[in-house]
Amino acid sequence: MNEQGQYPQPAQQGQPWPPPAQPPKKPKRTLLIVLIVVGALVLCGAVSSLLSPSTDASNGSDPDASNEAPAATPDPEPDLEPEPETGPEPEPEPEPEVVAETEEEYKAKCEEIAYTDIMRSPASFDGKYVVFTGRIVQTVNTDHLFGDTEYGFRAYTAKDDYLDDYYEDAVYMSYVYGDGEPLFLEDDIVTAYGVCKGTVEYETVLGDKASVPNIEAKYIVLQGQ
Repeated sequence: MNEQGQYPQPAQQGQPWPPPAQPPKKPKRTLLIVLIVVGALVLCGAVSSLLSPSTDASNGSDPDASNEAPAATPDPEPDLEPEPETGPEPEPEPEPEVVAETEEEYKAKCEEIAYTDIMRSPASFDGKYVVFTGRIVQTVNTDHLFGDTEYGFRAYTAKDDYLDDYYEDAVYMSYVYGDGEPLFLEDDIVTAYGVCKGTVEYETVLGDKASVPNIEAKYIVLQGQ
């Protein structure tokens, strides 16, 4: 009787008797233990990979980014244009000589303008060169800050041919005397050349206000001499 409680079978023809002993069979539980150990190792490795951050993430770098710095792009070389050839600098042209206007030239550009035209539209004749002849009926002196004395004259310019006298159409003329020039007096008959400055208002002997043409005289010539 063998270990399993069975009687040995008689040997077949050509086979040895008794038959050789069979190696003991390994129990199935050994294979089960091996599978459990392998599964535990695989599970531990998966858990470890999930819990451990990658080296690139721990360093704060992008795994897709390259560790090498980009190569610097060389600055383009500027185009060097040849400097234009310059010749000698031209000499500055001399400034034209300013020729002082003569008294005759100034008087030639002055025009006789009707008194009523100036009174009707003073602004239209502002800056015009004019000439008036009349009789001085009043003189007014004005001292300026820098020592010049400006003289003002009120003169009648409308002449009565029958009386041979000037009696109306008053104008006001301002004037600065030249060195050594004789003074003009009331009742002098004079011709004034100058620039019209519109009208000016003055107070009459009776205290009324009147507007008359304002002439800035450049030259005044005494008549009858």
